[in-house]
Amino acid sequence: MARITDMVQLSEILRRLRKNDGTNSINRELGTHKQVIKRLKDLAVEKGWLEQGTPLPDEREILDQYRALFARQERRAHPLDAYQDEIKAWRDDGESFVVIRYKLNERLGGDIIKDTALREYCRKHFPRKLPVVMRRAMEHGVAELDFGYLGKTRDETGKLRKTWFVSVRFRGSRHAYREKLFRTDMRSCLRALENAFKYFGAVPRVLVIDNFKAAVAKAHLYDPTITKTFYEFAKHMGFLLSPCKPYTPRHKGGVESDVKYVKMNFLPLLRDHERQRGHETIRSCAINERFNEWNRDVAMKRRIREADNRTVEELFAEEFEHLLPLPEIPFRIIEFATVTVRPDWHVQFATNHYSVPYQYRGKEAEIRATDDRIEVSIGHELVAWHVRSYQRGKRITVKEHGPAASIAYLEANREFILKKAQAIGPKAFEVVTALLGDTVIDRTRGARGIVFLTTKYPSSRIEKACERALFFGIPQYHNVKHILERNLENEPLDQHADATGQMHFNYARDQRTYNQSRR
Repeated sequence: MARITDMVQLSEILRRLRKNDGTNSINRELGTHKQVIKRLKDLAVEKGWLEQGTPLPDEREILDQYRALFARQERRAHPLDAYQDEIKAWRDDGESFVVIRYKLNERLGGDIIKDTALREYCRKHFPRKLPVVMRRAMEHGVAELDFGYLGKTRDETGKLRKTWFVSVRFRGSRHAYREKLFRTDMRSCLRALENAFKYFGAVPRVLVIDNFKAAVAKAHLYDPTITKTFYEFAKHMGFLLSPCKPYTPRHKGGVESDVKYVKMNFLPLLRDHERQRGHETIRSCAINERFNEWNRDVAMKRRIREADNRTVEELFAEEFEHLLPLPEIPFRIIEFATVTVRPDWHVQFATNHYSVPYQYRGKEAEIRATDDRIEVSIGHELVAWHVRSYQRGKRITVKEHGPAASIAYLEANREFILKKAQAIGPKAFEVVTALLGDTVIDRTRGARGIVFLTTKYPSSRIEKACERALFFGIPQYHNVKHILERNLENEPLDQHADATGQMHFNYARDQRTYNQSRR
């Protein structure tokens, strides 16, 4: 069927035909195809619509009579008609177009059905039903929170950093607060929310959030689990926390639109502003300042057509009466985490590692973190605390938390070993120096083992054992230890004996004498 002209246009053409306007004139002024005008003129003559004094038919009758002019063409048979029931079943099972096309071509014996043809056939015969959407009535005092990505910006040190922004927007007035963030963790999010409430001068009654990790520990349709810190923050501020249904961001569609509004309107202006000042990359220090100017001069002055064309500023003044007052005492952010003590007797929190007594390795620990302190408890008992570090990848260790022998062993560096050997005696110092002086093999462990023999043997015995090992040319750790274990350090140093005291004698005649006698 040819494209049908709409009812209003057909009525206007009929009205002009009744005024005896020509086809060319109507075509020139309305832009309607001449064939359409001719068809409608023939129909009007047939129905007597052009006679003066007779009432004009209504728009629906004109359209129905005009459509009746087109004879319905019999639909051609489609190659997929024979498989219509199967295609419907496959589509109902959720199979993709790729799978359905593969099955059909396998039956037809070749690459006969193209992807585009299959999609058009399914779209025509098995259209997807659109979900039913219910819109809530306009609510005052309800705010929504979401994050958006601004790209990489240059910080004060000249380093490129990924930069986000947070948007807190009221459903009723469309008033929103925006702030740049380098991180979207718990602390950054709560600080931004506090700044938003101070900017508004009040607290919303309800805050609708997405299921991001800082706020929702476990998303659930009916029983979501809120993180302890975010729960305490909501309790302190007095607002009702309302997480969205999982995987349903449209439930906070207002702030989702605000994120797009920032990216499509604010971000291009920010880029132009920075380029005019010679910065090809956006400076992060300029974002919040530009946000404040844009909110004041553009966003707040925006008129909302659905609200009698009033500005956002006017709507917020009305909504302000429905908000809660700011609490007198500021919220002290305390973060909580449950972790397991690692085999290296450290726990991880916010990319850093903190030590606990090594006896608790493998145990479950509760971390309580304030702005300046990290507390680790096991079984409701405080076992360690540290000054909090805000650097990334730091390892904060208290030596007393580890096993004493292991720490002493690891701390025994070259200078320590030489100093310890010198305290034992000159022969021990000579043995240790020889071991540490090897240019091919690292013999630090052997040297360390010799000086730590003092935990079991007196220095005088170790000195004599080292003297015996040097005499026989075997200055290694296992030889010194063997001498001490067998109490051989006091045996006489005889050139016919070995380090163990075993006597060895040589024959008076050598092998050559016996070889000559055989001849």
